[in-house]
Amino acid sequence: MKIAHIAHSFFPIIGGAEIAVHNIIDTLYERGHKVTLYVSFIFFIKNFRKFHYKIRPLPVYNSMSSFNGNKFAYWLVTNYLKIMQKFFKYDIWHSTYTFPTGYHLSALKNIVPIFLTSQGADIQKIPELGYGFRLNPKIEKLISATVKKFDGLAAISNSVKKEFLHLGVKRDVIFEIPNGVDTSRFKSQIDKIELRKKYGLPVNKKIILTTGRNHPKKGFNAINDIVEELIMINKDFVWIIVGKGNRDLVKSFDSTAKEFVIGINEIGYQDSSKNKDNMYQFPSQELIDFYLLSDVYGFPSKVEALPLVLTEALAASIPIVTTNVAGCKDAIKNEVEGFIVEYGQWREFARKVDLLLCNENTYKKFSLNALNSSKKYDWDRVIDLYLGAYKKIIAERKY
Repeated sequence: MKIAHIAHSFFPIIGGAEIAVHNIIDTLYERGHKVTLYVSFIFFIKNFRKFHYKIRPLPVYNSMSSFNGNKFAYWLVTNYLKIMQKFFKYDIWHSTYTFPTGYHLSALKNIVPIFLTSQGADIQKIPELGYGFRLNPKIEKLISATVKKFDGLAAISNSVKKEFLHLGVKRDVIFEIPNGVDTSRFKSQIDKIELRKKYGLPVNKKIILTTGRNHPKKGFNAINDIVEELIMINKDFVWIIVGKGNRDLVKSFDSTAKEFVIGINEIGYQDSSKNKDNMYQFPSQELIDFYLLSDVYGFPSKVEALPLVLTEALAASIPIVTTNVAGCKDAIKNEVEGFIVEYGQWREFARKVDLLLCNENTYKKFSLNALNSSKKYDWDRVIDLYLGAYKKIIAERKY
């Protein structure tokens, strides 16, 4: 199959959406499909000749420039896409992000089958956090019109599916396809003790892990309150927060909480970029090691589409404690792979973490359930779902 993929953002920005774009294209390429990624000029330059699949530039420095009052840039992008389709004759186009790339790609409606995956901020909106493109009324109107033009849409979670339906998308063009994880990379022959020695971490304490950049929607500042509740009943732990900005975050914690929390900025991402054999594997082996050496995964987020970090925790067979918010409640089931707690109930959050740290039977049951649940997020299964969706809408097209 000849597939064109267009994305609003790409490496060197490291986030769940960028990783998903790469892994979708890379896995399709490995299966023998001809895949080309289209990105704005700034991302094309930064990724020139770094991948075995093709990358082509859009005729704008960044994709937002074709919206921000520049009608010529919009005309240029949409006509460029039509020319690329006429010249290369792709079987299908796939946009990651509803806006602005989905908005651009919708110009190809009735020319070639078009498919859309939304990754969060381009479809969700949380006014109290100032989160979401749709907070801008003009953009919300465009997004509402855009999503109804696609032949197929991937809902990476039930929460995203509800947003599509709310905007008027027909149920029969929505495909439930989560973001994936390479579960095979989370199988290690090295035990927790050896991994902890490798990274200079305590071998005689329980380790709670949180991963992701420090963004207001992640709610990582709440870890301060959770830790202060937890040390009232259990002091035999270390909480590690890995991701951009988390070292400074921990510095802002109260003195009592600081003693139990370690903040690490982006372990493995920068290091792996220097390793030719591991250059484009995300998460890096170093980050996978941190999952494997941990006992419990804590994630007090305020909103997600489908958090990649929770699928990674499942693949590592770690029981999870998270919040009852969009995305998180879609990734796990309460009292199956872990516990789901109402956002803001930090004493209860701490109690659930303590239960997992102290109750061996519950821990083992949730750990096994997590491993079994991770199989539905394996990239091979996810790509099968994408290919099934592609083939269905290609077969049903009426133009």
